[in-house]
Amino acid sequence: MAIPTGYQIRCDRDPLNAQSEYRYIRPLGQGAQSKAELVLSIADNKVVVRKTPTTAEVVKVSEVVEEIWEIKVLDYLERSNLSRFPLTPRWAQYMEVKTVLVKHDQSEQAEHWPISYWEFYNGSALDGRLDPSAPPLPVALLARCSSQVCQTLEVMYQAAARPVWHCDLHEGNIWLHWDNASLLSFFIGDFGYSQIGSSHRGGDQEPLSPRDVLQLRESMRHILLASNSRMVARGAIRLGPQSNSLYQMLDRLLDNLKTVGDQIRRSVNVNEDARPPSLMGIINDATQLESIAQAVEEHIDEFDTYVSWAKQLLPTRQSLKPLTLWNPPSRVDKARQLNELAEHLVSGPCTMVPVYFLDDK
Repeated sequence: MAIPTGYQIRCDRDPLNAQSEYRYIRPLGQGAQSKAELVLSIADNKVVVRKTPTTAEVVKVSEVVEEIWEIKVLDYLERSNLSRFPLTPRWAQYMEVKTVLVKHDQSEQAEHWPISYWEFYNGSALDGRLDPSAPPLPVALLARCSSQVCQTLEVMYQAAARPVWHCDLHEGNIWLHWDNASLLSFFIGDFGYSQIGSSHRGGDQEPLSPRDVLQLRESMRHILLASNSRMVARGAIRLGPQSNSLYQMLDRLLDNLKTVGDQIRRSVNVNEDARPPSLMGIINDATQLESIAQAVEEHIDEFDTYVSWAKQLLPTRQSLKPLTLWNPPSRVDKARQLNELAEHLVSGPCTMVPVYFLDDK
């Protein structure tokens, strides 16, 4: 009989479909409402994000989709008339929703966890750019972030019957993704606190003041201030009048974000279901600034330095492989290791499965 080379953690296997299962890779983070883990889909060998609730709340199988508020909101957006907008919305894409049995007592009704699977964005979140070791973020990319996030907000506000407010648009919920052509895109994620007009999550929380545009401005200012601090600390200065002019244009863009954000807040205070002012002016200004800044910054080291640094942080092929425990020496150790991992790393029911490798570890 073949001897396993090691063991991996299997999550959420569908007993009716052997290919519908996932292998645990590593944790990603935890918020107030959910915990995120990186897993590998066995069906298509694709790395995805697995989100589980942080509370012990359980639901009936028939209610699982309705219970995940952010999926309800995204479905509402996807059903709106997106084709009439010449804009590209970039919001988190979910792939699948499952229910996982967490308790089954013959005397009680079976209880399930709602678990969702999402696209993985390889550049982490914008808050990682506040790291002291990070080089300054070029103006071209700050402008692109403003343009792309505002394009998504414009569709959220204008496409559906009622505007959708994110309500939690801090740096940790703006996600970065590098595609195969080495282009950077910015996505809005985590719609757990979002509102559809005046409606909010299940009636179980106080309505949040929609201040998405103001939060975007705050995020841009945090990144800009951090970049300037690092430049001063390294004894560096902006190179030439063209570079200084870019930062003046960026300051004006941030001022315009505040003006529009204040207008939106005032209009929402009167009627949460009312259409906010359009963001097309901001989008056009940010797109123009990106083009101008790209032409200037591509000739100085600042842009290339940032891109090289960011690409070094992208996950490697090895780091996206399932976590493997190599050759537990006995069944006792196997059970102990599974219990420890289930307790400290993996959310929800899981099992340890043997794997057989012919190549090196």
